[in-house]
Amino acid sequence: MMPEPGPGRSGLVHELLLTGCEDEVVAAVTPFVLDALAVGDPVVLCLSPQPGDILRDLFETSPGVTFLPYDPERRRANADLMMFRRIAEDSRAAGTRVRAVNEIPPELYLDWYQWRRYEAAVNVVLADFDIWGVCVYDRHALSAEMEHDLHATHPVTGQGLRCEVNGRYQDPLGFARSHFDAPPDPVERTEPAVDLANPSPAAARAAVHGFAGRHARLPDEDVEGLVFAVNEVVTNALLHGCPPVRMRLWAAPNRIVATVTDTGPGPADPLVGMAPSPSGFGMWFSQQLVDVAHRRSDDGYTVRLSAARSGYGSLRPQRAPAQDR
Repeated sequence: MMPEPGPGRSGLVHELLLTGCEDEVVAAVTPFVLDALAVGDPVVLCLSPQPGDILRDLFETSPGVTFLPYDPERRRANADLMMFRRIAEDSRAAGTRVRAVNEIPPELYLDWYQWRRYEAAVNVVLADFDIWGVCVYDRHALSAEMEHDLHATHPVTGQGLRCEVNGRYQDPLGFARSHFDAPPDPVERTEPAVDLANPSPAAARAAVHGFAGRHARLPDEDVEGLVFAVNEVVTNALLHGCPPVRMRLWAAPNRIVATVTDTGPGPADPLVGMAPSPSGFGMWFSQQLVDVAHRRSDDGYTVRLSAARSGYGSLRPQRAPAQDR
């Protein structure tokens, strides 16, 4: 169970802060940092340039305040989660409680299917740590369903120090289990350029290599990331899924989309890919290399993998969850 929010409390506090402008961010975060400094808590801030620059002017020279880079480019949900876990581990080793403020860039809301799973996973992966985390979202960039997801995944809501227990919070594993529901990418509604039945991992790797060379001109590191991810997903489908297994590839401007589908129910772990585990390390690593979405349907279980050229994140599907249901 989550502890009550407030100064001096211990354990994980996972707070949602919805804001409408930069001034609201500054107004909420400033007293939060001042209170932390007063009691000796280290602070980690990851904020967009407008509020970040103001707070940097106020606190950059303050011992115990760390500013993390704010870079929407290639930022991925499970990498963020592991970063904050490492920060919590370091704080535990030092015998302190860490406070973290993390602003999620609106550009990343396009990958909402992963970010809402991230917010659910925070409550499990960081449950044993002494950390007060505040997640900052721009309410103007959120759909009604996105706001619903955020209230379902944050036990605490408010304005930094002024916060309260959230009655709309849901069990994180139950929430994640019910959200293997990413809708198809628009390109999936077109004829695939490659459609393989029961491919071996080697055949899947070769198909991605050859296709990427002919169509997308992705940097080598992006191609290798997609090759690795497809290999892992195809291997999992062949070992743990139900036949037949199908792998499809599409080319879109400056990106490649791959899907792997089998007729089984998908993984038992509702947080698969969010944290490393002996049975799911490959999927966890894959989700740091490419964009990943999960979908259960009457036809089985599909994993979609997308790789885009650096600087072309806006070419990800721009579709809010509610529009596809």
